[in-house]
Amino acid sequence: MLFGLFLNITSFSQKANISKTHFKKDTSQYAIIKFNKTNSWIFKNVKATTLTLSEIELIKSILKTAIIEHNKTIKNNLFAIRPQADYKIQIVSILNRKGEKVVWVNCLCDGKGNKWRTEIIIVEDGGNWYFNLKINLTKKTFYQMLVNGYA
Repeated sequence: MLFGLFLNITSFSQKANISKTHFKKDTSQYAIIKFNKTNSWIFKNVKATTLTLSEIELIKSILKTAIIEHNKTIKNNLFAIRPQADYKIQIVSILNRKGEKVVWVNCLCDGKGNKWRTEIIIVEDGGNWYFNLKINLTKKTFYQMLVNGYA
């Protein structure tokens, strides 16, 4: 009986470490920034929420689709979005009035050192090095995709 309890505790501990390792790998490219009043220009009349690892994976998948769809529609390669791995990605998550989980995803090639991990980076111009969009995780859709222009 005691051996069975030890085996269950050991198994749980190993699963927890796998999850932490997986999340650590993601944090080299992704930063979760909590929604607050200083970034209320992104969303109006919403509540901050958290994300699960599976929701982060869903964001990555929808982002990949958004990049592919965007690049199919452009006529000038100057505005083609680079491969997803080239970007540092900031994520702000909220619950809207309908109770849907929505995220604002800000993608930047230059994260201003480590500043991108804690502060929303806004850049004027910069072209395809910078873009952002919103993803409705509940509906699994994206919208309001904006690629920066060139000066």
